[in-house]
Amino acid sequence: MQKNRRDFLKAAVGTLAAFSFTAQTIAQDHNKRPNILMVTADDMSFDTLGCYGNKTEDITPNLDRFAGQSVKLENGFVTVSVCQPCRSSWITGRLPQHNGTTGFNPIAPGVPRLGQVMKQGGYYTGIVLKVPHFAPATEDDWDYINNDMPGHGREPKEFAPMLEEFLNKADKSGKPFFLIINITDPHRPFVGSSQEKAKYEKRRKPAPKPSRIYKADEIAVPGYLPDTPGMRGELVQYYNTAKRCDDSFGVIMKTFDKTEYKDDSVVMFLSDHGAPLPFAKGSIYRQSVQTPWMIRWPGVTKAGTSNERLFANGYDLMPTVLDMAGVPAPPHMDGKSFAPALKGKTYDGFDTGYGVFFRAHTFHFNQRAIHEKKWSYIYNEWAAWQFGDVDFIADNMTPVLYPAAETDPEVARRYEFYLNRAPEELYDYENDPWSLVNLASNPKYYDQLKIMREKMLKRLTDTTDPATNSFRQFINANAKMKPVSGENLIKNPGFDDGDRHWSGSGETAEIVTDAKTGNKYAQIVDISKDKNKNCGWASKKVPVRPGAFYAARVTVNVNCADGANVYLRYFDKDGKYLGQGYTNLPMRCFAPRMVEIAPIKTPKNAAALDFYAATGGNAAGVFWIDDVEVVEVAG
Repeated sequence: MQKNRRDFLKAAVGTLAAFSFTAQTIAQDHNKRPNILMVTADDMSFDTLGCYGNKTEDITPNLDRFAGQSVKLENGFVTVSVCQPCRSSWITGRLPQHNGTTGFNPIAPGVPRLGQVMKQGGYYTGIVLKVPHFAPATEDDWDYINNDMPGHGREPKEFAPMLEEFLNKADKSGKPFFLIINITDPHRPFVGSSQEKAKYEKRRKPAPKPSRIYKADEIAVPGYLPDTPGMRGELVQYYNTAKRCDDSFGVIMKTFDKTEYKDDSVVMFLSDHGAPLPFAKGSIYRQSVQTPWMIRWPGVTKAGTSNERLFANGYDLMPTVLDMAGVPAPPHMDGKSFAPALKGKTYDGFDTGYGVFFRAHTFHFNQRAIHEKKWSYIYNEWAAWQFGDVDFIADNMTPVLYPAAETDPEVARRYEFYLNRAPEELYDYENDPWSLVNLASNPKYYDQLKIMREKMLKRLTDTTDPATNSFRQFINANAKMKPVSGENLIKNPGFDDGDRHWSGSGETAEIVTDAKTGNKYAQIVDISKDKNKNCGWASKKVPVRPGAFYAARVTVNVNCADGANVYLRYFDKDGKYLGQGYTNLPMRCFAPRMVEIAPIKTPKNAAALDFYAATGGNAAGVFWIDDVEVVEVAG
């Protein structure tokens, strides 16, 4: 029997006490158990590292050197692309709905935490920086807590004395150690930014500099971002901050590898999510949740190797660390250990990267993603169901795109998509690694879309995800039958040729060109209160096969006091109206939304159909349509 989220958290309250007794029975022969050092970056995309393919000269030499000593996971994923929920998932082995941290809030009481369990298992535990993002971080979790380094984690040289201090204390404890060091770069403020300048002027000290300062023409622009002067100006600051992160990692490893611990310690590096840039942090694309995950385990992992088969998730981190340490794992974790894979043993089930996003601060933008070797599927619950002024907001990123969107139609298209999204997205990763072409509405990929919808529904159901019901309703409402062909029956569907093949009715039915994007759409402005006067747009009638099924899809934007409707209307050979299928639209959505008219069977005497969009009732308003698609579908 499945438990809901409340039952799951309630059951966890008694878990820790029961587990504590078990942990006390662990043998104290720590010489056979490895020390574990975990180093994390803050907001560093996997593709920033040279060893993960970045072409910027000498951007991460220390991390690249570490990759040569480690196994590099080519498909490592974090669970959430925001700091605290991601890190909470790391140290609980649970998804946010099961650990209570859906945003910037502490882990729920009673949920076992990695520091606690390792400490009870006989380890000397420590955490450095970003401590509030592991809340609650108490003496029950950590023997050593350092959240007050003078350089706030941005001064590389300060990591050496800190690490030496911890190792001395760990040595005196007579226990193996588990230490998490959280480098705070390349999180904003970026090197050279006005934000950094203001912060360090307030502190009355100069900002730490990286070992190299790049110029805008020396950096590589990721494929998911437009290559514009403004974007390069933002990116070069990010890269300079990433360079300082690599400098800090170099100091940590130089200090650590001089000690006797080098040969009997696991060292792990990963980032909490993608860069604080559009389509990365705060979203759920591959570049949002894929992480540079490298592990050096003396005597176990082979230096300089890569693992492409293993899809490791953030919630797998805790069970894996416990397995490495020989510490029993508490129950109710969503993740499982991939230590057997690192040891070269057979393993199954690690074939999918799974990402979730609930909220950032007060903004709720529910998203879910499945990332496989070839396909990525995303469900944007907020875009599917929330109507109103709900433009996507994430970490001061939109100003980077907006200026270029004013003059570049392609950037404008990406900017609009970034703000509004489609309810579902499907990407062919092998041919589109940066998720640029959404295939969800392409009839050619309907079979794959259906497969991914089924996988998503199973994943949501199995993990008692609160988005399960809304997703089930969404796919039921949008379960378009398989298209017979990819041919769109509507001519001039995007109004690029003005009103050709269309006719408008009402006071002001016109084709409008968006001043920002150059995109054209058909607009209806209804200023009449006479409900007998229809205001709308109708396509030219197109031939149909009697008894066949047809469905429609259209992008709409509505601001009408009594809503609007879209129709498929059927006619006989003499033009006589026979019937219709339709979809009711909300009164307001303020941002473009894609809607569908479910497949309906044409009457036996039908000869033609048209697509019709009109305002509803007797209240005034504005309504526009674009990208109209009508296809024959299989019955």
